Amino acid sequence: MPSSIATLLGTAGLGLLSSGVLSFSFFCTPIVLTAPPELQPVLFKRMYTLGRATMPVLGVATASALVYSYATSVIKEPHYLYSAGLALAIVPFTLLFMMPTVRACQEQRPDLESCIKRWTNLNLIRSAFPLAAFVLNLIFVV
Repeated sequence: MPSSIATLLGTAGLGLLSSGVLSFSFFCTPIVLTAPPELQPVLFKRMYTLGRATMPVLGVATASALVYSYATSVIKEPHYLYSAGLALAIVPFTLLFMMPTVRACQEQRPDLESCIKRWTNLNLIRSAFPLAAFVLNLIFVV
C-alpha cells in the first residue's frame, strides 16, 4: 500500500476516532441520563461495552496506518509517530483515569447522575488525544 493511502486512512481514522469518542458524550450520555433511574446503569454499561469494542480497535488500525506511513516515507516525518501515539493514548487514559468511574456508573447508586456526568467530562478529555493527532496530521499533510 502506498504511504499516501496509508496517510489518508490514518488521518481519516483519527477524525473518525475523535468524533466517535466525542459522540458518546454528546449523544449517548444525555439519553442515558433521561432514562428511568433503574435503567441508567444498564444503558451506561451497554454504551461503555460498545465503545470498548470499537474505539480501541479503530485506534490500533489508525495507529498502524500512521506507523506504516512513517516507515515507508522517504523523509521520516515524526508527526506520524506522534499521531499514532496520541491515537493509542485513549487506552491508558481509560485504564488509569476512567475505570473507577466506569465501574461506579454501572451500579445502581444514589449519585449515579453525577457519576455519569463525571464520566462524560473525562470522556471529553479523552477525545482530545485523537483530535490533537488529527489536527497535527492535517497541518503536516495539507
